[in-house]
Amino acid sequence: MQQLGQMREQAQRIIDALPQRPLLEPGRIEQWLDLVGQRDPARLVWHAERLGGLGGSEIGELLAAEIGHHTFDHPADIVAQKLLLKGPTDPTGDTRRGVEMEPLINEKFHAKYGARSDTELLQSLGKTPPPAAHPWCRGFLDDIVWLPGANGEERHIPDYKAPGSGRVKEILQRGVPLAYRAQLHQYRYLVHQTKGVDIHNLLLVVFDCDQWQPFALPVAYDPQLERDLLEVGNMYWHDYVLRGIVPERGPSAGARILADGEISQDVAEEIQQMAITKVICDAGYTQYNAQKDGLGARLAAERAEESVRLEYYGMSVNIETVQQLELVPAVERLRREGIDMSALIKEGYDKYDNEKVRAALEYYLPEEAPRFLSPKREARIQKTRRKHGAQAEYRDHLEQFGREFWPYMRDQVPGLGASPSPYTDQPLTPQGTAAHNGDSVSVNGNEGDGHERVRRTGPTREPQL
Repeated sequence: MQQLGQMREQAQRIIDALPQRPLLEPGRIEQWLDLVGQRDPARLVWHAERLGGLGGSEIGELLAAEIGHHTFDHPADIVAQKLLLKGPTDPTGDTRRGVEMEPLINEKFHAKYGARSDTELLQSLGKTPPPAAHPWCRGFLDDIVWLPGANGEERHIPDYKAPGSGRVKEILQRGVPLAYRAQLHQYRYLVHQTKGVDIHNLLLVVFDCDQWQPFALPVAYDPQLERDLLEVGNMYWHDYVLRGIVPERGPSAGARILADGEISQDVAEEIQQMAITKVICDAGYTQYNAQKDGLGARLAAERAEESVRLEYYGMSVNIETVQQLELVPAVERLRREGIDMSALIKEGYDKYDNEKVRAALEYYLPEEAPRFLSPKREARIQKTRRKHGAQAEYRDHLEQFGREFWPYMRDQVPGLGASPSPYTDQPLTPQGTAAHNGDSVSVNGNEGDGHERVRRTGPTREPQL
């Protein structure tokens, strides 16, 4: 019990340092810690660390979903997990088999192919910050190995999988699925960017339980696949996770994707203009929120005692002291009192409603309620609501300026042209894959690996301010 308490404290510290922490209510964090502490207590800290970015298996699912391939996890579920709106996926027979068989696959792979782990590099990755250009990019590598090559030992990144027997045969016949290729490419990117180390080849190592041996399938490095997975990662991390937005569940994976020639030119141009407008609005909204938060904190500090109202340049600023509810201790106290906590959940959300919790305190524990409230200086900034006068006129003037300014900004975007054409969506058979007859598989094949271009539904890069 003491060890679990220590892990819970460590997980809490990790969550408090997350970039999306301002979007997470304390009650939601407590619920997540309770859930994971009951469901998978031994890996509580590991699950907390995964909240700080998108791992290799997750980026593979997101990229596959963008293209319209089958996925095990929907992007909405992955984002919801990062926002603590959903706990980690319950372990299945497939995932338990993969975790429990990984040491065996490692041992058999090393023995069959003469591999030697690069332990020093592998351990150092855990202490290295993610790439500055893509801070969401994470990876929990199974192994990094040296293998015999034509010119001595060569460094490889393997990923160990233990799929069902039917799935093994499908992979050996059709090639490495896109999600697995994307996962390995993210691992390569991490090692190359953070350590400056070159990787000779990527390997998907599948274990065939029928023959009780591993098969190593080479995955050739594809620069376009790397670019696509980074763009998809940027989109889901910056446009969704860091905004606290869960993406809608779009069309099924079987929906046909329209080619560029199947839409009229005027529709294509309108989509292009809309995309540019959204990017401009996103950048402006990000800048506005940053300025509003900074100015609000400064004004609240400068006017520490009084409640004041300021109207200037069509903006209204209200500075006052409010009583903020300390949600975590309040919830814990109500639980000890035996209150039905389900009645205090915010309608339509998986989190507690502050107003309901406060009302419950005042009803059931009126004498204790004040100690769960603490004064906080707050500055609320918004456009003036006045209908007449100088401030209303200035607001209207700025709004007109904005309507006239955005077309000018749109026309300044360089390099606009036709939408990129899609890749063909064809099954892949990597070179180096042997027939499924128990023979050793060469791990030096590196040709023939391709992937389908991503068809995206929103911005794919963080706005450049």
